[in-house]
Amino acid sequence: MVASHDNLTNLLNRKAFLDLAAEPFADHTVIGTGTLTMAALDQFKAITDTHGHDAGDNARRGSPTSA
Repeated sequence: MVASHDNLTNLLNRKAFLDLAAEPFADHTVIGTGTLTMAALDQFKAITDTHGHDAGDNARRGSPTSA
């Protein structure tokens, strides 16, 4: 079984997000507009390497609310 969510934030992981985002485009009967946003934590490994795993977890928890 492949995980589809991040355990800490409960957000979709990259693959699950892209799979879900592709669904409306596959249905050519859907007409409308929308917005799709995807963000990445650049240099995330540097956060955990420099400040420890607790700091990395805090960055992951805070990123969805700061977007």
